[in-house]
Amino acid sequence: MYGYVYKTTDLRNNKIYIGQHKSEQYDDKYYGSGIIITSLIKKYGTQSFKNEILCECASAEELNDKEIEFIAQCGARNPKIGYNIATGGAFGDSGYHLGMLGKTQTDYQKACASKACSYKRNKQFCERMTQQTTALWEDNNYRELMSKKRKGKIPWNKGMTTNEETKEKISKSVSKSLKDKYEAMTDEERVARGKAISAGKKGKVAITDGNKTYFVSSDEVDDYIHKGYYKMSLQRYKKLNKQ
Repeated sequence: MYGYVYKTTDLRNNKIYIGQHKSEQYDDKYYGSGIIITSLIKKYGTQSFKNEILCECASAEELNDKEIEFIAQCGARNPKIGYNIATGGAFGDSGYHLGMLGKTQTDYQKACASKACSYKRNKQFCERMTQQTTALWEDNNYRELMSKKRKGKIPWNKGMTTNEETKEKISKSVSKSLKDKYEAMTDEERVARGKAISAGKKGKVAITDGNKTYFVSSDEVDDYIHKGYYKMSLQRYKKLNKQ
């Protein structure tokens, strides 16, 4: 046996975690290395969990394939069912847990990533995954875990430049999203939103780079001016924004 795919069950709520373990024999003390499952085991102890073998595998390729397959089939990434975050396989390990900043995927890892993504080809699955991801981020405990995990790490896109075409696409997408949200608001919600925005601008100085206007504290003005920004009068701001 090269390794095995296992399932860890949280006895408190019957939620599951599916993973792989490279070992020639079953290890009943290994419950998984995912960020959520390890945090829960640390908090509640191993007595609150049980693990079992789902299948034995004879090679790394089979181990990765089976892990991807079981995670998808069991719905382990659904926060109502399980604690898995990544799709599994070589893609899950190298792409999510370790990060790909400054690294290059091997052809085998790319093949695993392609296979993992193939489970999302149909529209219904994509919609369900969107709902599951949204529900996951509404969980305060999950957001806290992700915040701790990312703290101190360099963002993957730091130092990268965005071309004008991409900026325009992002701008249109954000504008449409904001417009849709505004149109969905009631009159009371719009008034409350307007008051909140006004309160946020109170006591701040309007500065601009010629395209966009920002409101900063008086202590920050000099720093922005050194960067090429300049002050905008309130009358000018109202005129441009037709207030």
